[in-house]
Amino acid sequence: MTNMTSAKETVRVEADFAQAAAFPLVKKFGVYICTYVALERMLRDLELLHELKPCGVRYDPGWGFGNDDGPNSPREFNAPQISGTKDRLVFRFDEYDRLTGKLADEHVDIMYVHAYNPLPLQDPAKSAQADMNEHLQMRSNWNTMPVDMRAWERINYEYARRWKDKGWKVKYYEIWNEPDLQPVFFTGTKEQYFEIYKYGALGVKRADPEAKVGGPVLSSDLSWIGPFLDFVQKEGLPLDFFSYHWYGPAAKMVEDVRDILRRRPEMEGVEVILSEYNTYVPATPDFTTGGAIERYEAASFLLQEFKYFAEQPDIHSVYWAQYNDPEVFGEGVDRCGLIALDGRRKAAFNAFKIYADMPVERKRLTSHDDAIDGMAAAEDGRFCAVLWNRSDKEKTVELQLAGFALPQGRLKLYRIDADHASVFDRSKSDQLEVVEEIPLAGADACNWTGAIPAKGVVYAVVDDGAERTGRL
Repeated sequence: MTNMTSAKETVRVEADFAQAAAFPLVKKFGVYICTYVALERMLRDLELLHELKPCGVRYDPGWGFGNDDGPNSPREFNAPQISGTKDRLVFRFDEYDRLTGKLADEHVDIMYVHAYNPLPLQDPAKSAQADMNEHLQMRSNWNTMPVDMRAWERINYEYARRWKDKGWKVKYYEIWNEPDLQPVFFTGTKEQYFEIYKYGALGVKRADPEAKVGGPVLSSDLSWIGPFLDFVQKEGLPLDFFSYHWYGPAAKMVEDVRDILRRRPEMEGVEVILSEYNTYVPATPDFTTGGAIERYEAASFLLQEFKYFAEQPDIHSVYWAQYNDPEVFGEGVDRCGLIALDGRRKAAFNAFKIYADMPVERKRLTSHDDAIDGMAAAEDGRFCAVLWNRSDKEKTVELQLAGFALPQGRLKLYRIDADHASVFDRSKSDQLEVVEEIPLAGADACNWTGAIPAKGVVYAVVDDGAERTGRL
C-alpha cells in the first residue's frame, strides 16, 4: 500500500500472477451455529454450506436451557435433551442425530460445545441466580456448577461415544462456553470451571481418544488464561486446542492472547482457535435489524478480517458468528447471521463465498491508495483478485491483471454493493452474479477500470472458460 490519492484520481491496482506473495489464502474459516436456531432452519440453511467451503461448523447445544418455542428461549433439541437423575441419566439423541448426520454428509470438521449444566445436575435450590434466570424467561439453573462431576464426565463420554459409534467423526469438543462471561453463561468461580474442564475432557477422551478437546472458550477475561494452563499442566490433562472469542476489530485481542501463550512452552503444538468471531459488536446498532451487519458494507469488513487472519499463521481457525440469524429475540436484536431468517444470503455470506472461491496460492497485489485493499491468488488456469473500498467515498479503480498466459479465456466481474448481492440494500438477488464479462484471446494481461462505491467489493476472475465444479 502507498499514499492516498485524491478522490477524483483513478487508483491504480496491480495483480501480478507471476509473483508469489506471502501467506496463502488458507481455508481456515468456519461457521458457528448457536442454540437459538430451530433444527428445521438449521437443516434448511445447511444446503448452502457448500458455497462457503468452511473448515468446520461449531454448534452449541444449550443443555439444560429448555425450549418452549417462546421469546428468549433456546431451541434445545428434544428438550430436555438430558433428563433422569444424576445416577440414572436419560438421553434423547434423535434430533441431535439429524444434525450430526447432515454435517457428516457435508464432510466438514465438526466442533461440538459441551455446555451447559443439564437438568439432572442442577441444584434445585432457589437462589439469586434462579431469580435472574426466571426474569430472563430462562426456566432452569443451566448456567450453574454441575452438582456431580462424575455424572458430568459420563455425559461427555456418552456424547462422544455416540458419534464415534455411528461413524460420524466429531473432530473438536469445547468444554463449556464463555465461563468468564458472568453471570450470563456461568455463575461459579474459575476454579470450578477448571473442574468442569477436567472431567469433561476426560470423558470425551475416554470415549474417543482421537477427538480433540479444548477450552477455556473465553469471552474476554484474559486473567483466566494463566491459571487455566497451570491447572491443565498440574493435572496432566489433555489440551489439544486453546479457544477464545472476540467481537470487534481483532488485532489487539489476538496480540494480547499471543503474548500470553508465547510465554508458555507447553503450548507449542497446541492449536489456537478463535471459535466465535465477528467484526461487529453485539448490543450496538450495527448488530441489529437494518444495521451494518446486514448490509453490503459488512462484506468489505469480513474480507478485511479474513485477510488479517490469513496472515496470522499461529491462528489455526476462525469460526464466524454466526451462520444463521438467531430467531428468539424478536425484531431488532442480533441479526448477525450470514443467512437471514427467511433463508436469503446476506452480503457477508457472499464475501465469505468469494474468499472460499479464491485459490490458495496467493499472488502479489499492489494498491496505490490505502483506501483500496485486496488479495490475489491463482492456480489451475484461474486468476482471481478481490478489491474492497475501505473509504467513505466512491473510488475509480484501474485494475491491471498480468502474469498469466491463456490461449483464450474471459474476465468475469462480480460486485457486492447496494445494488448487487445485498438484499438488505437494493439488490433483488441474494447471490453473486456476473455483472461484466470480457472475452480474452491470447492474453497474458488485461485491464479493468470502474468505480467501487464506498465500502463496496469487486471480484475479478480470469479463467480459460472451462467449467469447474464448485466454482463461481
